[in-house]
Amino acid sequence: MALLIVLILVGGALLYWFNHRMQENFEQQVSELDTKAFLAGEIQQSMSSLMIEYRGYISYHLPDFKGRIAENQRGLIDGVAEFRKVALTESDREHLRFLEDASNRYSERVAEGVKLIEEGKFDVIERRAGEEGFLTFTDELRARHYKFTEELRLEQMALRAEYARRVDQHTLYYAEYLVLIALLIGLLAVQFARNVGGPLRTLALFSEHYEDAKIINLPYDKREDEIGYLTRILKQIFMRIKENERKLIEQSQELRLQQDEMMAQTEQLIIQQDEQHHTLVKMKEKESILAAQYELSSSLLNTLDQEELLLSIIRNLVRIQQADKGAVVLLDAGFPHASVGVGAAGMEQLVASLEESILPRLREEQNAFVVEREAVAADKGYHEGKMKLNDLILPVSARGGNVTALIILTRIGRRFGPDALKQVSALANQIALSINKLRVRELNLQIMDSIREGVLLFNAQGKLVQANRMWSEWMACEFQGLEPADATELLYGQIAVRVQQSAALTRFMQDALDGRLEADEKLLYQLADESGQAIGVSFVKTAGGTLFLHRKE
Repeated sequence: MALLIVLILVGGALLYWFNHRMQENFEQQVSELDTKAFLAGEIQQSMSSLMIEYRGYISYHLPDFKGRIAENQRGLIDGVAEFRKVALTESDREHLRFLEDASNRYSERVAEGVKLIEEGKFDVIERRAGEEGFLTFTDELRARHYKFTEELRLEQMALRAEYARRVDQHTLYYAEYLVLIALLIGLLAVQFARNVGGPLRTLALFSEHYEDAKIINLPYDKREDEIGYLTRILKQIFMRIKENERKLIEQSQELRLQQDEMMAQTEQLIIQQDEQHHTLVKMKEKESILAAQYELSSSLLNTLDQEELLLSIIRNLVRIQQADKGAVVLLDAGFPHASVGVGAAGMEQLVASLEESILPRLREEQNAFVVEREAVAADKGYHEGKMKLNDLILPVSARGGNVTALIILTRIGRRFGPDALKQVSALANQIALSINKLRVRELNLQIMDSIREGVLLFNAQGKLVQANRMWSEWMACEFQGLEPADATELLYGQIAVRVQQSAALTRFMQDALDGRLEADEKLLYQLADESGQAIGVSFVKTAGGTLFLHRKE
């Protein structure tokens, strides 16, 4: 078997080496022929271009033609030098001698002609024009080039035919080699089947009935080869199997008892895991409620946009109370509102029925209450049968006791306990303060917009938080609704466009924000519009930032 493997490897390696060497030789010869054809074409092209540029120089006397003549001469010399480096046959040398002779002869004539043109001897050039024989030479050059490239093409075809013949010959050798290997493998297979396959088949048949102890009487245990060794090993294995079967029966009985004990312990662990899972779910619910409470507190303190504030209130209350849906309504003109899980039609119905359904009781009791009712089709969704809904209705009252907003939270199939009522009632005070702060801010904006001077309010971080209507008109842009950072960037950008002394005004405001100016310092500047109105700016430091007052002078 080892000899067969060695023969296959050696034969394959030799065939690969011969094929690889033959291919390399073929590619090298083809490459040389391609190089010769390319160089011959380059030389022919350079010589033709030289003649054309020379005639152009004779006709027009332009310096550009002279430069291209020199360039073609260099290309001609380089091409001949490169052609000389290639391995050449006698035919190649003859063609090279023709190219060198023609190159030298006509290069000299061109050089003499250029010199005559530079000296102004045009009559000599005209006399020599008929003697130089450029047309005859061009035809001869083209004919020789065609003949040379045709010889190269024929030589390439001969090389390819010879290469194809050798490839076919090597393929035939390889097929004969494979047939020989197949014959050797067939002989070895027959020998292997006789010496190994038969005894193995007999051992397999006996091993199927090892429980009857027939394996003890196998005929091959006296052999000294691998079959005899395998027979003796099988006898030992089957004896061990019988012994192990007996032990396994005993162990199986013991394992059955242990399994019963483990089942009891597993049931106890399952009960403990259920308890831990229930505790973990409760902890996660508490974490979610705490996160919602923190988010609600943060929005109540920091949010100044009415729509954003209302949406944050109802979203976080739904999470805190684990409600299925909810809504918040301000009792102002137009009833501004926000909801979670309630459609537009439902909110319109709620707003339209407030005065007749909920508000009278809220104004009278001033406390939160729960209403239990039957679920309608819109509440059930894809559920069937009767369902109970519990609506928690929470009033939000101002300091004078007037109800300024109401909140409705709904649980489907679950009740609101006393703890839920206490929790939302405590949150109602924070919500009332935030709504009052929002209204105060809107009132301040209205007051600032009524002032006929430009007013800018910056926070402690130097970011613009408010700009009144007059300033927006001067700057021809709107700052309302922008984030402080965006509003600040827009402010300085508009100052650069709308103010003549923009750099001075920007530096004055930044120095005031950084505390580098005295409180009574002012600055005069002019708008960059047609009016050129002069405006004076002063500033006042407040507890939470800086207020700039821009007044027309």
